Amino acid sequence: MELKYKFSKTSISRMKGVDPRLIILITSYLALGKKDIGVSYGARTEEEQILVKKKILKKDFYIINLNWNF
Repeated sequence: MELKYKFSKTSISRMKGVDPRLIILITSYLALGKKDIGVSYGARTEEEQILVKKKILKKDFYIINLNWNF
């Protein structure tokens, strides 16, 4: 059976260091053939993850405060 979509070399290289469960998940989704997907970013370092969490917390704080301003 030939797949309708497959990962590019770039997407495959970005999967290095990613949890194998996530790789199975995205590969299974791609095999369904409903949409083409790509990997835009791979595994993060601990420092990168901390920065992402800070941005998310800041954004959530802003949204929560925005909801209180009637």
